[in-house]
Amino acid sequence: TEVSLLRISNLIAHIASPLIGALIINFVSFNANFIIASIILILAILPLFFTKDSLSDKPTFNLKKIVSFDKPVNGFPYFAEGSTSAAGYVLWPVFIFLAMNKVLTLGALFSLATFLSIWFTFKVGRLSDKNEKKVLKYGTGLYSISWVSRALFITPLAILFNHVYATLSSATVTI
Repeated sequence: TEVSLLRISNLIAHIASPLIGALIINFVSFNANFIIASIILILAILPLFFTKDSLSDKPTFNLKKIVSFDKPVNGFPYFAEGSTSAAGYVLWPVFIFLAMNKVLTLGALFSLATFLSIWFTFKVGRLSDKNEKKVLKYGTGLYSISWVSRALFITPLAILFNHVYATLSSATVTI
């Protein structure tokens, strides 16, 4: 439950953001949305300049340690996670936007999917507390279906259904 609550707190900020961004783009412009997002990011960074930094030990950076693995196959999970993130957070939204061609619909879609994901994540978190291995076992199968079905769905309604399904099933794997 703790992990699901942590994930939910992160998702709460994501509920309104797509819809608000879509409204700004629809009624003002892309440029205004970019400027507002830039201002918010700068304001979010400002507190970092006023915190006291303390280092217990001098950090050492060794690129060789980061990219070396005892076996090349051990690096595959990192590659797979990076590829999944790139596809899910960059390519998939662009594809949905090109298929729907309506910013407001796209913003509402992502807000709805995030809202449902919060509720479902909480439920899966409770279920995972009881039987973590079973949730992961079935969740992996359910989530993999969403990646295969992305190639099959081309109509806006099917894309909407698949996006909501993928968002919900990903909760079973990430908890």
